Amino acid sequence: MSFSGWLQLGPQHSPEVDSSVRHVKKLLAKELSARPSRLVLLLFGRELRDEELLSLQRMDLYCKCLPHKVEDYSGSPDHKQDAMFKVVLAGATGAGKTSILRRFVEGVEPFGTTLPTLGVDVETKKLLIDDSVRVSLRLWDSQGSQTACGLEEGDLASLYAGASLVLLCIAMHEPCQELSAMHLLAKSHSEAVMAIVVNKADLKHNDQLVDTVRSFARDQSCFYFEVSARTGQGVDDMFHHLVGQLLDMHSRR
Repeated sequence: MSFSGWLQLGPQHSPEVDSSVRHVKKLLAKELSARPSRLVLLLFGRELRDEELLSLQRMDLYCKCLPHKVEDYSGSPDHKQDAMFKVVLAGATGAGKTSILRRFVEGVEPFGTTLPTLGVDVETKKLLIDDSVRVSLRLWDSQGSQTACGLEEGDLASLYAGASLVLLCIAMHEPCQELSAMHLLAKSHSEAVMAIVVNKADLKHNDQLVDTVRSFARDQSCFYFEVSARTGQGVDDMFHHLVGQLLDMHSRR
């Protein structure tokens, strides 16, 4: 279970007399698949400290799960990892897949014109989640226009095999007419979480076309993000949010 707003706790969550807030958080963490450090308890509009005691069974108790804390991690190559996720970046040539990847991995503006990817490039990004969970992302940057290029079935199967997340990338100023086909292709080869990523958000765009893409994402139960690889707008936030979602799903298995 994951939630972003305040959750009012029902009778089944009523703490025992003289339970500490820290203890209640630990109990809730198991049910909500979230670390106790991410939970905030609110009683009559006041945020409770971990060391406080709940001396009475209160029905006006609310809980909120904070976003994951995500940081870059530079552990040694042989350092133990707690989770590894394969992420596939797919989309038409010119959508900015490689630029998005470079912005996220290297943290700098992509230099000059990026040449089209031939085949697949793979990069690794290590992250530390909530000060304790070490996550390794294997980022697969695929060549554009997979349907048009006629990739072999075996190549497509290898590209999507074991993927936890697929990012379907299109350009903000020129929404891809192949979006539906790309989504269908990805779904036919993977059961991964999918997100539609509209790049080049710093450029002028057609609001109607963007609304169409946003509606498509909603109808297909895909995450939706607008980013700019050139300025960095939204890139880290997107990956951090999605890694948190993957980690929550992973912890519930």
